[in-house]
Amino acid sequence: MEVQVSRSVSTPVVTTKGARLVSHAGVGMLAELADLSGLTAGLTSLFEPKDRRHAPGVTLVRAASAIADGMRNVSTVSLFCGSRPTIFAEPASRSTVARTVIEFGHDLMTPRLDELMATVRRTVWDAAGYAPESLILDVDATLLNVHSDKQDAAPTFKRGFGFHPLAMFLNETREPLAMIFGPGNAGSNTAADHCDVLMRSIDQLPAEYRAGHEHGDPPQTVIHPILVRSDAAGSTKAFLAELVGRNIEFSVGFQVNDQYRALIEQMPDEAWTRAINTDGTPRRKAEVVELCGFTGLNDWPGSPAVVPSRRTPPRNRRQRLGPDRIHL
Repeated sequence: MEVQVSRSVSTPVVTTKGARLVSHAGVGMLAELADLSGLTAGLTSLFEPKDRRHAPGVTLVRAASAIADGMRNVSTVSLFCGSRPTIFAEPASRSTVARTVIEFGHDLMTPRLDELMATVRRTVWDAAGYAPESLILDVDATLLNVHSDKQDAAPTFKRGFGFHPLAMFLNETREPLAMIFGPGNAGSNTAADHCDVLMRSIDQLPAEYRAGHEHGDPPQTVIHPILVRSDAAGSTKAFLAELVGRNIEFSVGFQVNDQYRALIEQMPDEAWTRAINTDGTPRRKAEVVELCGFTGLNDWPGSPAVVPSRRTPPRNRRQRLGPDRIHL
């Protein structure tokens, strides 16, 4: 395969003469990180080998760098890269960028991409000296509104129009691990989607962090514990069963209804304890209590405890003293 450009960014030149100055030059650092970590070459390897003037990995990395700097579509990405030849030498045309992104989209989230991301993440973590004993993964959905009838766009539950993707992030570094691109009317608590984004996220972790977290692995094979956090959309029995089957701990939101509220109100005052912040300091005017064993009697996987949190004083006389959220 003959490729004329194999690096996504030109070699930087430091000068005091005022020559070759360009705005937003910092995006070159993002592209260079992709080159040094092996991501650029790895993305190119995912495509079918054939004669190309522009390596697909270079085109994708440049597009991602432009998007990180605020570009929002193929036209602005092409304009951004084309107007900065001192950073992006021989930039691809708009049609090449569009064709590469579309072709890559058909291969997105394949096992080969997962393997590549796991390798790149291992390289970057080693270079940064990042070696946590445990991981916290956060899963949540968001709404992306659009202003025209895009493919798969649909009305959202907040009366908007667009998309409703579900994503999982590594809490400590805010790395996006995996994302499912759903239409605007996609369900927020679909267990199959949560299980899918979990599987893809685990596959993109370095090998030692995946150990013991494949479905059916014995608990004693876990090297690095994983905690998954979710809002109430994750409180489905199928998703929690998947977590239990992968030896993953969880903390998920749970809807407060009259049944649970009645149980909470029956708890004696001495059962409540002071809530704490993430840094271990007491939280002002907030308490928690644990309803031990209740969910285990209702076939919830792992027999988790219900923990109503943040019992705070009512703001006015019409409100009842009670929790504003509970967790499994």
